[in-house]
Amino acid sequence: MKLIIRNSNINDLDKLYELHKLCFTSIDQWYKNNFNAYINNSIILENINNNEILGFLIHGSIFPCVKNNNMFNDNLNDVFIPNNEIGTLFLNNNIHYNEHLGILMLCVHPNYRNKGIATKLINVHFNYSIANNHKVICLNTRKSNINAINLYIKMGYSNIAFITNKYFFPSEDSVFMIKTIQI
Repeated sequence: MKLIIRNSNINDLDKLYELHKLCFTSIDQWYKNNFNAYINNSIILENINNNEILGFLIHGSIFPCVKNNNMFNDNLNDVFIPNNEIGTLFLNNNIHYNEHLGILMLCVHPNYRNKGIATKLINVHFNYSIANNHKVICLNTRKSNINAINLYIKMGYSNIAFITNKYFFPSEDSVFMIKTIQI
């Protein structure tokens, strides 16, 4: 099997969407047209012998919290609950309302998990972040997604806060993690 890592393009849309459906339950799946906005921000690991995409990572802008979340016509604020000093700095300096580069989605085909694919994709994301002088590299994941949390910790991320009710259907807190920070 000969593997390459490359940026995605519009021709990959159908394959990315199908892999995404394998990786996420229906409640966490994106609409196919959502992928169009991120097709140029995706990193793919592909078996070039058969053109099979084994995994992909979408990176882009993340706002950990929004000041006025008017979803469902409620005037609710996200609740950012720090769990260490860096999280407290984020909160006290209102950094949790700022835009940061982060991992929006990471998918690895179920048949190829635990083979280092996610690690390779995350490392490419790190290199991109460093090359583009990003100071904060972050992500959110469901609090119940223990496998993802453990992977991100292994990759050097730190859990700095919880964001209450970040996910819905079912409602669940998110774990907010960062890799590096300069405040």
